Amino acid sequence: GCTSCSALNGCLSCKPRLFFHLEIDGMRQKGVCLSSCPRGYYGKRSPHISTCNRCKEECHSCFSEHFCTRCPPGRFLFWGKCETSCPNGLTANTTLREC
Repeated sequence: GCTSCSALNGCLSCKPRLFFHLEIDGMRQKGVCLSSCPRGYYGKRSPHISTCNRCKEECHSCFSEHFCTRCPPGRFLFWGKCETSCPNGLTANTTLREC
C-alpha cells in the first residue's frame, strides 16, 4: 500500500484511500499503510494524506477527535463522551462502560 518508502522508516506515503500510521517499535517509528486505523486511533482524511490520529486520553476507541465509542475502566460513555459519572436519572453499566 506504500507509494514511497525507505528501508529504515517503512512507508513514507500511501496509496489513495489508505491511512498512514506510525507504529512505534521500541525507539524506532515505522510508517505503515492501513485500510482502517487500529483501536485507539481514528482516521482523518485529507486531499494529500489520510492519517491515523490518536484518540483523546479519556477514550478507549473513537470515531473522531470529539466522539468516543468505547471508554476505559472508570469512565462511562454518554453521547460520544467518556464521563467519570452518569448524568442524573441514568445509571452506569460497569460491564459495557456506558450510561
